Amino acid sequence: MGVQVFAWIATLWDGKPLLRVPMLFILGFLFIFVIGGLTGVMVAAVPYDWQVHDSYFVVAHFHYVLIGGMVFPLF
Repeated sequence: MGVQVFAWIATLWDGKPLLRVPMLFILGFLFIFVIGGLTGVMVAAVPYDWQVHDSYFVVAHFHYVLIGGMVFPLF
């Protein structure tokens, strides 16, 4: 996932993006997807997962991944 995110950022950096509605959706997707990925790395650590198991943190991670992976591409 990390290489993919850097490739997306490099593509935006090298080009000349216009901040219109489609680009705002892409930037929103990147932000939400990266947050979901970072919380996924945190939940993957077993001691931390024991602490946050059955909490709203896991629910938030699940929704970040679902919204970033499903809702933004549907739009």
